[in-house]
Parts: sequence; structure tokens; C-alpha cells
Amino acid sequence: DDIKLQGGSLSITGDGSNAATLTESGSGDFTIATVDDLRLDSGGNDIVLRGASSAEFGRLTNSSQDFVIQNTTSDKDIIFKGKDGASAITALTLDMSEGGNATFAGDLLVSKDSPLLTLKNTTDEHTNGGAESKIVFKDHADNSLGKIEVSHNGTNDNALGNMHFQTSNGSTVLTALELNSSQNATFAGDVTLSSTAPILYLANTTSSTGKTWYFSTAANGN
Repeated sequence: DDIKLQGGSLSITGDGSNAATLTESGSGDFTIATVDDLRLDSGGNDIVLRGASSAEFGRLTNSSQDFVIQNTTSDKDIIFKGKDGASAITALTLDMSEGGNATFAGDLLVSKDSPLLTLKNTTDEHTNGGAESKIVFKDHADNSLGKIEVSHNGTNDNALGNMHFQTSNGSTVLTALELNSSQNATFAGDVTLSSTAPILYLANTTSSTGKTWYFSTAANGN
């Protein structure tokens, strides 16, 4: 027989062996067991996932051969879970209520011959301090400890940039060092050189003699 129904299981075979079995557990579970691969072939290019209320909560879509994974419920996330040893973990959460913010539970590793991490501000603006991209460092209580920010320099339509290195004084995150588009560095506080014989070099790169001036505590005996 090509089809056999027995004890809550339906077996289907095309060659008398290697049957695929559809089984109802008696408690509502439904199991599909195959000897080889299980293939889902949808002519409409969607595999729709529904819950107990028959309401759709997600779908898998073939969009011009792009594989689309979609949570179809408004403001609900897509969450990737697994096990680290014996512990269940949430490895990655994609927050749809925040425009797709991604939260990783572990480190982010970029591995290739020439790894590149790009932060792109998609806002078309040319204000001083606009088009900014930021890396924020926080503690366990979500307090900001420091920040690196790169933004547009000036108001002209160009690609001039400023970089700010910021740290927290306990209540406010303030700029400690600014590097502008002319490669000038501005420190908000003192500059400390700490070694057994600290030297500060001041080099005039436009001097015809190429002369370098420097200060050394070892040279003056201090």
C-alpha cells in the first residue's frame, strides 16, 4: 500500500519503503517524520505561521529568490535563542519597535582579510555637528561612561568631519578631545606625559630646515 493509517499515524510511501509518517500524539502535537529531507513547496512563495488563535505571527517568503524572515505582528521582535553549555541564552534580539535595533548578548566579531565596520548616517544634512555617528560605552546600570562621535564640520555641502572623544564626569558626558577637519587637536583639560624621561616634540612640518623643537625633563634636569 502507498498509504497506511494506523494508531493515529498516516504513512505515505511511493516505493513501498522509506515512508513519510504524519502522527498525532493524542495530546494535540503533530509530527512529520521523513527518512530523508523535508521539503516545503509553496507556489505562492509564502509559508505562513499561525498561533493558537489562528492569527498570523510570522512568515517565510521567497522574494525574487531573497529569503525573507518576517514577524508580521506590529512592534514585535525577532529573537534568536540557543544554549551556552546547559544555559539557555538569547543570542540576538531584533527590536522592531525601535526600527530594527539589534542587541547581541555576546561579542561582535568581524572576521575577514580586511575587516571594516561602517557607521552611516543616512540623514541628508550639512549642519555643524550634524550627520553624526556615535559609539556609546555604558555600564551595567545603563549609565553612559564615554562616547566617540564623528560629525559634519561646518555648514557647507562637503565631507569635512570632526571627531570627539568624550568621557563622563559622573553626571554629564563631555568632550575631552576634539580632532577637527584640519587635523588640529583641542584638549579640554591638561595633557600629561608620564614616563621616566618624558619628551614633548613640537615639529614645524612647513619649515625649510625641517627643524624640530622639543621639551625634555631629562634635558633640563627636572
